[in-house]
Amino acid sequence: MNAPPLTRPASQCLDDHVCLRVRRQLASGRRRTYSDELLDFAITWRHWHGPSAEDIFVTFGLTRRAYYSRLSQVLDGPAASDLCSTMKANLLQYR
Repeated sequence: MNAPPLTRPASQCLDDHVCLRVRRQLASGRRRTYSDELLDFAITWRHWHGPSAEDIFVTFGLTRRAYYSRLSQVLDGPAASDLCSTMKANLLQYR
């Protein structure tokens, strides 16, 4: 079985696992940033309707509002360029 390509149109999302596998492969060769931490945290919590205010504060020292404001900025930037538009929308739906 062939692995999916590392690049695809940003609007195409076959499923979460493809999106996340591409993200891990691209990130494996570079240094992690604060933006990566925000994205990975949001991705981890997506199946539980997003993180609680307490989890956000303990992890980042931010209010829920500040966290989603920063996450929104990160999703519009280069750190999230490997995520499809469906995944980006899903990460913001619980703010």
